[in-house]
Amino acid sequence: IMGKEDEEAKLQTASVTFLDGTVSEYKVNRGSSGEVLFTLVSNGMSVEEKDHFALCFFDNQGIRHWLYNDKKIMRQLKGLPWVFSFQVKFYPMAPATLKDDCARHMLFLQCREDIKSGKLSASLPTRASLAALIAQCEFGDSSVSVDYDEYVRGCTEGEELAEKLKMLHAAHKGMNEGEAECAYLNQAKELSTYGVWQFAAKDSKGIEVTIGINAQGVVILREAVRLHRFPWQSIVKISYRRHYFSVKVKAGEMEKKESTLTYDCFTYEEAKRVWKCGVEHHTFFRLIQPELRTKGSLFHWGSSPFRFQGRTSFQNKMASQMFDQPTNVVRSPGSERQMRTLERVDEIRTRSNVELNDENMEERGMASGEYLMRVDLSAEKRKRK
Repeated sequence: IMGKEDEEAKLQTASVTFLDGTVSEYKVNRGSSGEVLFTLVSNGMSVEEKDHFALCFFDNQGIRHWLYNDKKIMRQLKGLPWVFSFQVKFYPMAPATLKDDCARHMLFLQCREDIKSGKLSASLPTRASLAALIAQCEFGDSSVSVDYDEYVRGCTEGEELAEKLKMLHAAHKGMNEGEAECAYLNQAKELSTYGVWQFAAKDSKGIEVTIGINAQGVVILREAVRLHRFPWQSIVKISYRRHYFSVKVKAGEMEKKESTLTYDCFTYEEAKRVWKCGVEHHTFFRLIQPELRTKGSLFHWGSSPFRFQGRTSFQNKMASQMFDQPTNVVRSPGSERQMRTLERVDEIRTRSNVELNDENMEERGMASGEYLMRVDLSAEKRKRK
């Protein structure tokens, strides 16, 4: 009996909120790594292409932190509650390439949330078009039972938008929920901020800008207008030191010779987050496999090497070809769909696995890191062919 009590005392309940709003609880050992919890969560969802997703948690300032698989959960939480969210971390450039229906459904739910929160910006006509596809997903074919006025209340163009929604919804007649979700994703992927993780910063002149990291590279925005776009193949290295994040680009991108752009991210922690985001996205989308942790590694984090955990996009695609059958989402029948909330147009309109050898460097914000862009192995292979 005492043995069982001791064992139960070591267990911790972890609460995970999913993209559909449901919450599940999991029992894990308090000393478990992030991989243990992520495996429990992803296996329960039957997500085959799970490497696009990750668990995250938020600190007291509301800042998102990813849960890394090879570090102990307790060490990452640092006293925060065991409350997590399951979210998309790496947005595929072509959602249609996802063979797993469950993965596509999760991406669809994430994009809906991104539109609602304002992370994914779009014009009003585009938002109306996306809302019509949501209506098709939620209610099926257009009918008199759908009260479009309810979803445009508060908008100055409410009556006009309601008619527009009704017309657009009717145009999708016969489209099942899975097809409507794919159509939604095909529109969402064309938006300029699709899959872009954004960080506030200031340029060398003290002007406020936004640093964006996505599958294709680094973008610099000012008031939603793109100032610079640096594809991964044009970047020599990215680095951080203190509260500054730097991008070194090849000759011809900005000047005749190699040049470095440096941005003030306000805090050491934020500069580190931008850099880590860049390292992970370059590795996931551009390399065949993560670089092994060796003495001469090009991944550097302070005084210790940094290595991306998990499969790359290339490895993910190779693994997906071995699926016996793609996993299909069991969707609700039409009568139950109506119980789920269609985003209102007024809402739509408004809108790592690293350890430091010297912990004192981390605490004082004196550590630095750089990441040299490795040769894109898959690209080199194509050239030889």
